[in-house]
Amino acid sequence: MKKSIDWSKLILVGLIVAMSIIATCVNPRFASADNLLGIARQIAAPGVLAIGMTFVILTGGIDLSAGYGITLGAIVMGLLFNHTGNPWLSMLGAVVAGGILGLVNGLLVSKLKVIPFISTLATMSIAQGILNVIALGSKFFLKHEVFTTIAVGDVFGTGFPLCTLIFLIVFAVGEVILRCTTLGRYVYAIGSSEKNTKLAGINTGRYKMMVYIICGLTMGIAAIIMACRISQVTQESGGNTYLMDCIAAVIIGGTAIEGGKGDMVGTLLGVIFLGVISSLLVFLSIPTIAQQCFKGLVIVMALLMNYFSKRLKEKEDVRARARIFPQV
Repeated sequence: MKKSIDWSKLILVGLIVAMSIIATCVNPRFASADNLLGIARQIAAPGVLAIGMTFVILTGGIDLSAGYGITLGAIVMGLLFNHTGNPWLSMLGAVVAGGILGLVNGLLVSKLKVIPFISTLATMSIAQGILNVIALGSKFFLKHEVFTTIAVGDVFGTGFPLCTLIFLIVFAVGEVILRCTTLGRYVYAIGSSEKNTKLAGINTGRYKMMVYIICGLTMGIAAIIMACRISQVTQESGGNTYLMDCIAAVIIGGTAIEGGKGDMVGTLLGVIFLGVISSLLVFLSIPTIAQQCFKGLVIVMALLMNYFSKRLKEKEDVRARARIFPQV
């Protein structure tokens, strides 16, 4: 059978190219190497989180605690560095903090059978409360060459941002897990029909827990990138702003909010799409508040795009079946 066209990805690539051309016409500096590398740095932290969120949404879940999870990881990182002066231990602390939050989410969803929206809303409040207790309005400065290298360093003098390389490594790991492992196959199965997956004798709770732990680990990695870039963290650090961006990137990339459909390549395109939009809005001098409104409209447009691409694929499948099984 002839492979059907992935219209959502094709349209998304076309939109990225079109917006880039428009932005370059408005201001030629958009196409400069400095701006493109700036976009690459900008998308690194939300991109890492979007990889973890893709796993969660593919199972039909959601993780609303991710934003505060990033801020919590950054605060833990700042606390450990201020007490030990060891950058590696402090970064490990951020990843562990994110992993623990993911584990709690996984336990609530898989063992206690709490709806993901409710359970992660609860852990979001818990994370916010922990931040209020341990941060106490303090600032934690991250002054070390390791942090500076992650923030502004490049790969072997090529100019390519190190933080973006970290994002691409996480993307590659996520792609391998999703396409080449048992976990990846069961993620799609759970999202398509958890009931049928259970009837097949698969322990869906175990795999859902693993998915939330993966999302938690990506919170920790995103927290490292964010903290290194801003070089100081407080309980008001902007981790929560990444939540909308990462969910938007996943949905725009073609992952179905009900689960069972989507992939990492789509998420990567969604992350790039939002990065280009953010840069374009800055070049157009659009106020920050209006930018958030525009991003919300983009999510609605993405849902419509996914709906129509789904309809196109369904029509292609019907025509393909008609060719294979013609009516007598």
